[in-house]
Amino acid sequence: MIYCAGGFDGTNRLASMECYDDITDSWTVLDGMNIGREGAGLVAVNDHLYCIAVEKYDVILGRWTTMASMLTPRSGAGCATINNFVYACGGFDGTIHLATVERFDIQTNQWTNVTSMSVRRCYCGAAFLRGKIAVIGGYDGQTLLDTVEVYDHESDTWEIESQMPNPRCDSGFAVVSYRQ
Repeated sequence: MIYCAGGFDGTNRLASMECYDDITDSWTVLDGMNIGREGAGLVAVNDHLYCIAVEKYDVILGRWTTMASMLTPRSGAGCATINNFVYACGGFDGTIHLATVERFDIQTNQWTNVTSMSVRRCYCGAAFLRGKIAVIGGYDGQTLLDTVEVYDHESDTWEIESQMPNPRCDSGFAVVSYRQ
C-alpha cells in the first residue's frame, strides 16, 4: 500500500489522504487529517503513519489522532525513523531555513531537540541507512546543497559523509540496499 497525505492543490493546503493498492491497481480516499498540511513528512512505524507535525493515522482502525506539537513548527523537513523515534531534520519555519532536528518519541508522545545539522536545509531527503539517518541535499535559503549529512543517534552527532555531483532540493531519495 502507498499512502499520500496532505499537500497543496494550487490554492489550498490539503487535509485529505489517499491510499494506492498495487494488487488491485486502485486508489481509495481515506479519512482526512484534522488540519491541512503542505510540505509535510510522512513516515511509517508499525501499523501507524505519522504526518509531521504531527498527526498519527492508525492503518487498522482508519482514523487520525492529534499528537504533541513540535517544538518548532516547520515544513519541508527531511523525515526518517529509527526504532520508535521519528526525526524531523531541518525544514522551514515560515521565516528561516532550519538546521535544527527534533525527535518524536512515539511511546511518550514527546518531542525533544537533538544535535543540529551543520547547515540549514529545507526540502531535503532523509532515510534510515546502516543504523543512522542520512540527510541529502536541500536548500539553505540562498543555495542548493550537494552534501549528505549522517546522524548517529547513539552519539547524537552529525558528520558530512559525501558530496553529490550536483546540488539539488525537492528530489526523490530512496535507500535500496547497502554493502556490509
